[in-house]
Amino acid sequence: MSGKYAPGKDDPNCLTWAYHSHVHSTRDQHAGLIGTLLTCKEGTLTSAGHRTDVDREFAIIVFVIDENESWYIDENIKTYTLQPETVDKKDPDFIESNVFHAMNGKIFLRLSVEMCKGDLAITNGHRGDTVALFPATFMTTVMRADNPGKWIFGCLVTNHIAGGMGMFYTVNDTCKPTLGGEFGKGLESVGDTIRTYCVTAEEVEWNYAPTGMNMLTQKPIAEKGQESHEYFKKGPDRIGGIYIKAVYKEYTDDTFQVEVERDPVMGILGPVIFAEVGETIHVVFKNKANRTYEMVPHGVFSFGAQEVKPGETYTYVWPVPDRVSPLEKDDNCITHMYSSFASLDVDQHTGLVGPIVICKRAIEVQITQWCFISQYCIMQTRKVVCVSNVI
Repeated sequence: MSGKYAPGKDDPNCLTWAYHSHVHSTRDQHAGLIGTLLTCKEGTLTSAGHRTDVDREFAIIVFVIDENESWYIDENIKTYTLQPETVDKKDPDFIESNVFHAMNGKIFLRLSVEMCKGDLAITNGHRGDTVALFPATFMTTVMRADNPGKWIFGCLVTNHIAGGMGMFYTVNDTCKPTLGGEFGKGLESVGDTIRTYCVTAEEVEWNYAPTGMNMLTQKPIAEKGQESHEYFKKGPDRIGGIYIKAVYKEYTDDTFQVEVERDPVMGILGPVIFAEVGETIHVVFKNKANRTYEMVPHGVFSFGAQEVKPGETYTYVWPVPDRVSPLEKDDNCITHMYSSFASLDVDQHTGLVGPIVICKRAIEVQITQWCFISQYCIMQTRKVVCVSNVI
């Protein structure tokens, strides 16, 4: 193996690549000829090719498989359709029926793996529980599974969720791993400090452009000739830019009488939930909407999802152990997100999403003493980013 393909100084012990047939790259891969290739630092692998630095390893290829592009589409039509002679390969519905948002060739949680008793992964020296993968790129992550239960691993892009791109992984507490102590302490590192947030899910009338103006052109947003016209014109078959949404709102206490003032810059996002490592977050959640919703966090220890019916209240408890702390290469605080997954591919389009900011222990950040002037959070596709102005 050439040295240029070997892991570098700051890389994980093994890098992930792929091999595939390239006679006709597109058709060959959609036919199924693709696999995973690891290149590792010297001494990492046994003679049988297994890694010595982890307890379990899983190779997952996330791939939108288009059977229409496979060499075998005609053979599949002939073999598996009831009336092959009636199939129109150019029919949009037929084309869509042959596209699978798959993980290792399986969809809708049909793939499952088990490991010993994590929640968070380390990627290139940074802490997080999600990774961003562009098409035809690869990632190696190391995870310490410390939260027993059955969990979902999958893509968070909404159309991939709807297409079934997900799998189960089960964390057992009946066996013990032998590696991973360097990940930090678990729940035993959580102290007595509690941060309490009182949050509701409420239905609102949401206007995507409340000024009625296109701020780029300084013309009315629904004016004919504007690119925005199609989104904001009103008519028999157009909604016109104002929608009923469900959003998270924060209140001063669990009577839910006095709403905390929202920063207009936050837009549709729910309140920012802050915590330091070693603390516990309590979220008293009241569902004031007319559908079942929930709050599912990233970046903290979770005891599992709990759906809340309309009119009901539930208190979520999210410990923040050392194991979720920002690492040396991270900023003092890391931004994650919380959202509702009661309806997996619908709730977030409904509007239920907000940021969680997890910071290092106060004793670790005293040297810096930043003064925060303002903080804004924006949401990109399934990723919340908080930007702070500091002096």
